Amino acid sequence: MQLAEVSFDVQFPPDLLRLEQLLLGEFKQAADETAEGMADLVRHKVTMPDEHGRVIDSSHELLESIEGEAFDEGDQISAKAWSDARQAEFVEEGRGGGYVSPLVIAEWMLEKGISPRGSETLMQAASAIATKITREGFEGRHIFAETLEESESIAIEAIDRALTRIQRKLS
Repeated sequence: MQLAEVSFDVQFPPDLLRLEQLLLGEFKQAADETAEGMADLVRHKVTMPDEHGRVIDSSHELLESIEGEAFDEGDQISAKAWSDARQAEFVEEGRGGGYVSPLVIAEWMLEKGISPRGSETLMQAASAIATKITREGFEGRHIFAETLEESESIAIEAIDRALTRIQRKLS
């Protein structure tokens, strides 16, 4: 599973319970907004074409598995975006060299709609790709790590909205 996470630590003295409940409710809403914003950003990344015009997830398996959710863990509220799709780890981290079956690559090519070049057969193209991956591996796209780095502004905007709501309620 790949994960991007932002956490908000919030603690208050017991005599401020009502205020604490108000603040935690608003910060939970800010975390919900942040989590959904993070998930939207990851979804955008998997559907954007790269420099060769290819998208990460033409089958939409990864896209449909991306989720964002906030978790209230007592003294910490976390905003998380993740995917449990089988290819999420490879998309994020890539992989080192090592044997890959040409049959697996052929199946992947069919799923992605990738056609062999020229007079190559599907199995010839799959064998060439499998050989390259076996020798060199491939670089990950790091979409969750990038999302985590880019999500600070999403969190700040959500917290600003929460603070505005708190200010209105306390006035």
